Amino acid sequence: MSDFHQVDPDNMHYKELSQGVKHFKEVEEGRDSMCEAVQEYAKEYAKEYAKEYGEQRAIREATENVKKLMGNAGVTQEKAFDILEIQGEKRELVIKQLQQE
Repeated sequence: MSDFHQVDPDNMHYKELSQGVKHFKEVEEGRDSMCEAVQEYAKEYAKEYAKEYGEQRAIREATENVKKLMGNAGVTQEKAFDILEIQGEKRELVIKQLQQE
């Protein structure tokens, strides 16, 4: 376990692990492949975060629009959903959001 805390691969006890770490830290091809792997991970993480953030924002906006219709136009919640064409899972999420407020 202490090998995983070592900064210098030469101080590691397990030769196989030491060689692997040395490859990714000290050999140009190793550094390049590690950089590519980290960049790919960052891209995937950013895509997933953006998707999740976009979905959350859409629910918040739909919730605000339903509240405005109910308050300003005096329509029922169901009628507001119909006017805004909010259906399915999005409708359920907006209902939950409205109940929490």
